[in-house]
Amino acid sequence: MSTAARSGPPAPAAPKKKSPGLNTRSPAGDVVLDHLRGQAAALFENEQGFHRGEPGSVHRMRVATRRLRSALQSFGTIVDREQTRELTDELRRLGRVLGRSRDAEVVTRRLRDRIEETPAELVLGEVDRQLTRRTARRQAAADETVIEELASERYRALTESIRQLLDRPPLTSTAADRAGAVLPALVARSWRGLDRTARTALSMQAEASAGTGTAGIDSTGAGETRTTTSGSREQAALTAALHEVRKRARRTRYAAEVARPVARRKARRLSRALRRLQRTLGTHQDTVLSRAALRELGAQARTQGQNGFTFGLWYGRDQEIARRIEEDFAEHWHRAARPRLRRWTR
Repeated sequence: MSTAARSGPPAPAAPKKKSPGLNTRSPAGDVVLDHLRGQAAALFENEQGFHRGEPGSVHRMRVATRRLRSALQSFGTIVDREQTRELTDELRRLGRVLGRSRDAEVVTRRLRDRIEETPAELVLGEVDRQLTRRTARRQAAADETVIEELASERYRALTESIRQLLDRPPLTSTAADRAGAVLPALVARSWRGLDRTARTALSMQAEASAGTGTAGIDSTGAGETRTTTSGSREQAALTAALHEVRKRARRTRYAAEVARPVARRKARRLSRALRRLQRTLGTHQDTVLSRAALRELGAQARTQGQNGFTFGLWYGRDQEIARRIEEDFAEHWHRAARPRLRRWTR
């Protein structure tokens, strides 16, 4: 993508302010607003980075968008939730637009790594050419969508809403209370939502293990699986449940990060544990994206009379990675859910 193609209206000045010496006695509103200012600054700075063609800027914009939305959702008793719903809806929409570009990057990188890792004698057919053609087309389309989004009036309205929020925050009466008395309980509430979601996924994992037949790759290498209809439904439900756990873990992790001025090392330890869980489930989700791409590539190779063996081989590897994560989910969850990591939230 050319720099000229990325050109657009300049981003609004980031609302930077020097963080005060925040601690447990600070007003809860001050702690939350300091976090919101930092994430707004990251969003605006990386928008400028995207227009300059800086690698990773879309991902960093997406992370800042998620952190802004998560804070507004988790701390709605401090920054009035009723007055931020429209903003969080717009942040969710922006995150989805940015996510298309990021997902395309993830698939491209994952499949490129597969070429490097696979012995040459197992890379059959025009694998590199097919892969380049597909990924370049998808990445270009996703990046163009981001360019159009950042040049849109809707995005400008969003950034203006963020600035207005920070200039005139709709704080509740709870915002004046001590952060040490308020924030840990709100992190605990986010944790309870995560715990409910994880328990649902654990139940589904047990059912899928008991009821799903063995899946395999067909002899054409097209990346198609053979499962029972009921097993396919259970697998799809489990995949969706694990993805929901990942999103809830991220939200709770972000809430714990907001509370760092209150809990310091305790909050960092919880954040690290949730980040490990999030990364593991992120790998699972990456295999969902890559397997979808490999099914398409394998089917395309077959219809064009080409060799789809390598795509089927890679599909099988990613399927095995996903299966192991699913089987070990209980272990991953219990490691993140150790009670000592969240005693400070009670």
